[in-house]
Amino acid sequence: MHFCHCYMYCDVNMINFCCPALNPRVQCSTVSTDGYEVTNLVSSDADEARKGFLAYHAIKPPVTITINFCCPVNVSHVILWAQVGYQKSTGFEIYANCASRTKPDEYQKAAFGYLQGDEIGIIFYRRISYQECLKSTKHLNSFAWKAIPGSTCFSLNNAGSLQIKIIKTKSSVPALARVEVWGRPSTSCDEAVKRNIFELWAHTLAKKDTVYCEPESQLQNDHDSDVEFEIPEEFLDSITFTIMAVPFILPCGKVVDQSTLDKHGQHEAMWGRLPSDPFTGKLFTENSQPIPANALKACIDKFLIEHSDKQELASVPRTTGRKKKSSIIDIRFSTEPSAYIKPSTSVGFPAEDKEVTYVAALDDVCQSRSKRPRYGAEARAIKCGQSHEEELDRSLSSAVESTLVGLPKFTRFSCHLCLQQCAVCCSDNVLFKLPCKHFLCRVCLVMKKESSDLSCIVCKSCFKSCDPVRYHV
Repeated sequence: MHFCHCYMYCDVNMINFCCPALNPRVQCSTVSTDGYEVTNLVSSDADEARKGFLAYHAIKPPVTITINFCCPVNVSHVILWAQVGYQKSTGFEIYANCASRTKPDEYQKAAFGYLQGDEIGIIFYRRISYQECLKSTKHLNSFAWKAIPGSTCFSLNNAGSLQIKIIKTKSSVPALARVEVWGRPSTSCDEAVKRNIFELWAHTLAKKDTVYCEPESQLQNDHDSDVEFEIPEEFLDSITFTIMAVPFILPCGKVVDQSTLDKHGQHEAMWGRLPSDPFTGKLFTENSQPIPANALKACIDKFLIEHSDKQELASVPRTTGRKKKSSIIDIRFSTEPSAYIKPSTSVGFPAEDKEVTYVAALDDVCQSRSKRPRYGAEARAIKCGQSHEEELDRSLSSAVESTLVGLPKFTRFSCHLCLQQCAVCCSDNVLFKLPCKHFLCRVCLVMKKESSDLSCIVCKSCFKSCDPVRYHV
């Protein structure tokens, strides 16, 4: 009786044959970006499925993705989510392999379609199943609809596999966030196979119902939490669409994380190429290279600390600590004169109820505090001419500076250039390098040649007239 119920339920409602429970197999005609493999499209892992598929950054369309089903399928409609972060595919072709009509490696073209404007996906549907498709996709907005021509619908009957070919992109790499292929098992399938498929699909639906059957108050709390917690779009990497730890601004204006930039440089080095802009392909030069986005990094660090208790940010790489509630001590402002307030040696954060909270500093930072001036002299100087608010600001600033001592810095650059000058006239115009590593300008070198005094004025070493080499800065 239970089987009959599942059979009738699944016969009325179509099945998504890209569901991981039905064990579909997927492969791609090209290499993919690390972490964005094509297997993410049918993965049972939620984090992998959320990432989607991205081709390697040097790959251009067309890119073919082949999905093999667990049994022959009568395909009703295909839904494609075309955008992964800022990467977006805008043109698709659908090919099908009819198990009863063609060879295993032969595919017939069933449909094609393009995205326009702000559309984020496309739905290929058969006209005879339009109403069923409309019911299952009514929650999808900004999707393009493309009817499959009647002359090619037969190729979607008894289909053992399906090919999705990305033929156009929006100035990006080929991308595909998600795929759903809806239909029913073909009439040529064995009854035992159909029974197993229906039971697996019914079990998947039961799991979804269990997940979403929560108390109304809990759902309301989750909804409020989701509303309060939202990752700003400017904090996300322009390529991987993940939150950045150390953001860099590229010469083209895009912002990417340092790890993404390093990974791109490693891939370029594998092919013997110099580091370049991932979006434009232009090589980095002294005047055109990535620069750290310091202001954006400060905002990201503040966001990560404030939301360190969120599960979504648990695996995000960070250069800051995490907010520990157990180590926070609340100290109220006293009415005593400012000179008698004991300065803190840790970072403080003012709260709304005029309280100051202090976080315990690191052990290695405590060792460096012996170098700081004594607070007694500072307090006496403050008592002479500063107000309570000024003394509080100074105390907090000192605590922040002392805590940051010894922590790694990501915005320090060794941009000091050693300028070479002529050893005679100190000019830096048209220099020549002598064998003794000293420099002479063109004018001084000509004068020495005319006077037949071919010796260095610094180390007195002699040289021949052919020894000086032009030095280019």
